[in-house]
Amino acid sequence: MCGNGLRCAALFAKKEGIVSADEFVFAALRWPVSPRIVDEEQGMVCVDMGEPCLNPADIPANFTGARVVNAPLLVQARMLNVTLVSMGNPHCVIFVDDDLRHYPLEKVGPQI
Repeated sequence: MCGNGLRCAALFAKKEGIVSADEFVFAALRWPVSPRIVDEEQGMVCVDMGEPCLNPADIPANFTGARVVNAPLLVQARMLNVTLVSMGNPHCVIFVDDDLRHYPLEKVGPQI
């Protein structure tokens, strides 16, 4: 499940006349999701994605414990602090102080 994809699908459904209301329900694989079109012309859609999954066994991720929040992970000789979360698809969140234009995401990302 992808929040941005759901926002796009909601706008598409409204513009194509598949739905007429600004708020409706998608029958997603894990649970129903209700997008709300806030401003159709500006493309603003709010989506409640539900409770995030933080349990590494359910994400899935090779970590122990009930959740992974600000946990150390060695990547390319660099220690990163990662937070793992799933909203139907796995995410690894890393807060960085670096300018993102200069962060080696294309090297670090595949290693994670």
